[in-house]
Amino acid sequence: MPVGIEARVARQRELVSLARRFLVEARRALGPLTAWVYGPVVRGDFNLWSDVDVLVVAKGLPQRPQDRFGMLLELAPGVEPKGYTEEEFRGLLGRAGKR
Repeated sequence: MPVGIEARVARQRELVSLARRFLVEARRALGPLTAWVYGPVVRGDFNLWSDVDVLVVAKGLPQRPQDRFGMLLELAPGVEPKGYTEEEFRGLLGRAGKR
């Protein structure tokens, strides 16, 4: 494998490992949850400045979005978290299905 590709694969593995560490901490803080890693790291079109996009759905999230984002952000720098309660996520799915 060419050196540039090896470095890129290694960086992708680092970012995926970061997402895993984030999820371990999120489970510890929130209890049961559902999560997805998405975005450039998953697609493979990330760059040097890319972070890892993670969507978390959990009952234990703070109700206020500002508190929720701050809490998730503290779990692992380098992760761009989005958090929703189960009810909020169901609502998002319902709206998406009506388009």
